[in-house]
Amino acid sequence: WGCLLMLGAGTGYLFPLYGPLFRDQFQFSQTQTNIIASCQKLGSGLAFISGNVNDRFGPHIVSLLTLFCCGTAYSMLWMMGRGYITENIFVV
Repeated sequence: WGCLLMLGAGTGYLFPLYGPLFRDQFQFSQTQTNIIASCQKLGSGLAFISGNVNDRFGPHIVSLLTLFCCGTAYSMLWMMGRGYITENIFVV
């Protein structure tokens, strides 16, 4: 499970590789791509919240919350890539 979580958490370091794909695939502007990168960095900076939840409720709850958040985000990206969501309503 640890390797799977590391793969999911390590995607922030790979943003320079898949960031240009956002611009090409979804016709995002550079500003919109920068907003996505900034939100990812903001989420990384707020990791202390999950640490507090982990201390109070244990790692299973944190893992389930992470699964829900990442699953939702990647599902939305997949739906945009497949054309189920036709407008980029989530990025200003």
